[in-house]
Parts: sequence; C-alpha cells; structure tokens
Amino acid sequence: MVQIHGTNIQNEVRIVDKSKRAYDISVDSTRALEQVLQKDRKKFKHICPRINSVFYSLFVLLLKFHGSPPTARLNVLFLLYSMVLSFELVLSIIFLTHLMNPMSSIWNIGFAYLFILPGITILAPILGVIATMAGSPRLMMAYSSMNATMAILNYPLTFIVLCFYEDQAIYIGILVMLWFNKICLSFYGGKVRQHFINPAYAKTLEKMNKHLDQLLKSDSSGRFLGKTPAEKAALLVASGKP
Repeated sequence: MVQIHGTNIQNEVRIVDKSKRAYDISVDSTRALEQVLQKDRKKFKHICPRINSVFYSLFVLLLKFHGSPPTARLNVLFLLYSMVLSFELVLSIIFLTHLMNPMSSIWNIGFAYLFILPGITILAPILGVIATMAGSPRLMMAYSSMNATMAILNYPLTFIVLCFYEDQAIYIGILVMLWFNKICLSFYGGKVRQHFINPAYAKTLEKMNKHLDQLLKSDSSGRFLGKTPAEKAALLVASGKP
C-alpha cells in the first residue's frame, strides 16, 4: 500500500518484477542476485571494461591521492613535501636546460615536453610553489591535476621522442625520475592539501578520543562493551554535550 503525500488516500501498488526492486530481501531478489553473480565474466565483451577499470584504479591510486587529514607528525609531512617539491624544481630546470641547449632541439626532442598542452610543464612547478607558499587548497588541487596530466601525457610522449632520437641516457633517467616524483607529490601533496582544508582535524580528533576514553572509564553501565568505534562514537554523540 502506498499513501499519497498530503492525503489520507492509500492505493495498492503491484510490483511486476520483485527481482529488480532495490533493497528487497525476498527469495526472488536473492535468487536473481545469485544468478547475476554466477554469470561468466570472462567473455570478450568484459575484457575492455576490466582493462579500463585496472588502469583507472592505478591512476587514482598513484596520481589522485585523496584521504583524511593527517593526525600526527605534521612537521615531518611538511618536510617531506618540501623536499619532493624542491626535487621536482631541480629536475625540471635541468631537463629544460638540456632542451634549450641548443635552441634548435626544442622543435624535435622538446616539442612533446613544451608544446603538448603548451607551457604546462613550466607553469606547473611555479604554480606548486605559489600554492604551497599561499597555503591554498584550491591552487594545490589545480597543481595536482596538472601533475596528473603531465604524468599521463607529456612525459610518456617525451620519453618516446627521447628514445627515437637516441638522446643521452642521463636525461631519459631524469624524465623517469620526474614521473616517479609525481607519485610522491600526489601522495604528500594530498595530505598537505587536506590539512589546509581542515587544519583543526588533528586537535579535534585528539580531544574526542580523550573524551571518549574518559567516558568509557567512568561509565559502569556496560553499554559500550562489544561496540565498534563507529557505534561508540554514535553513543557518545547521542549522550549530549560533554
């Protein structure tokens, strides 16, 4: 029976196919779910979505780090991020100097590095320094997106061009180090960005944990026994102001 909003009228609704109803626990929906799980997923039409999911998962894991703000060792985190960013600047300057010596090499080995998405490899490190000095989460997010773009487009194309022109191995190694450095920038930069978004997260979490511990020690009713951390937090919130 379904009641029409704002009235006392109730109408009977018949479900045509119970197997397609969301959050249904009937035998029909359970049997339909079992049939779906037992389907063969090794056919050719499933290969492309599976490959796409693998590459997208790797991209999110390596270059799109998102998570909760850091809770401890903030000074160590800031030091590591500054070191990684400085390493990025040094390697970028060295590689850019190589591309401009002589200037004619810009149009062969340097074309993919400089003119695919023009200037992004030069603007990104500058934006990273400005975002870090300003402490702006929005600028740091833009810097992270630019790093991800360079890692999946500019650097692979430049690597192919360097191998095609048989450039010096040391500069190929510098390009590879730049690519791996993007992963470190994504990891530490994501943590620093989350801290800038919510700088009081660590102190608030520490205070909540202390209050919860005191409440658990002073409570003798046993209502917190056998509860998960989420259930304990829910009971703590329901108990009112500390």
